[in-house]
Amino acid sequence: MCTEKQSVAAYFDRLAAGWDEANTYSDNTILQILDLADIRPGVHVLDVGCGTGARFPDYLCRGASSVTGVDLSPGMVTQAEKKFRQPEIHLIRADILACRFDHPFDRCLVLNTLPHFTNPDPLLRRLAGCVRPGGRITLGQCMGEGAELCRACPGFSPLPETTRLARMMAPWFLVDIQISDTEKYVVSGLRNDLPVCIPAAAAVRR
Repeated sequence: MCTEKQSVAAYFDRLAAGWDEANTYSDNTILQILDLADIRPGVHVLDVGCGTGARFPDYLCRGASSVTGVDLSPGMVTQAEKKFRQPEIHLIRADILACRFDHPFDRCLVLNTLPHFTNPDPLLRRLAGCVRPGGRITLGQCMGEGAELCRACPGFSPLPETTRLARMMAPWFLVDIQISDTEKYVVSGLRNDLPVCIPAAAAVRR
């Protein structure tokens, strides 16, 4: 793991035990983003940068068949494991760029995580191989109260303009949602049916 990623993991490890109490995003904004992400009954969800699994109950309440959470921080995953033991929930402590799954997902969310990727290109290329054709990827960020802890993380990068991110996604996704206001940042699109070249990586079962 590179030094920058080690620093990010260490930062969130230190915060993991008190994360749910300290990291208070607006529930209304989160629910709006999940509406745009089209979380519906029967979908298999990939949550990138899942942290302590704060959104897992929302996915299950909307009828998701399974939720796979991936996070770089061992401390965050440990906290999530303490809270969730349902068979529908699968947790992986890993760098998403090194993950490959047995089956594609219907929905992929990168929620309040994108600024921790200095260059979104490798992330988008990797996730293109994780989402089934016709499935939806949603990159969202809460902009108001509750975001301070993420902004203090080493290597935190400003969000790209929504139009720029949409252009970066265009080889693999048909972007149909672009929102940037005082409450939320959302870019979302459907996976097209074109092939994508994914570098070799160890398989991870979900």
